[in-house]
Amino acid sequence: MCSSDLANSTILCDASTAAFTLTLPDPATVTGRTLVINKIDESSNVLTITPALSLTTTTTIGSVNYPTSFKVQSNGTNWYIIK
Repeated sequence: MCSSDLANSTILCDASTAAFTLTLPDPATVTGRTLVINKIDESSNVLTITPALSLTTTTTIGSVNYPTSFKVQSNGTNWYIIK
């Protein structure tokens, strides 16, 4: 389950009851947009993020199973982790 504050571009994801998938907007439709994604629970349930987040042009992250936060930005083709 995720809650979001679109004014602040923050998405809080709680997978404590079950694993689930967070689907981000098509990066081509939101070029330059930044989002903060935060898995807020300490469970080992998997949060899958689609499309996968890019670290580099060849390395992506598609899921996490621990509390973490990503700041991402669309370049019009992919969502890149910028923090």
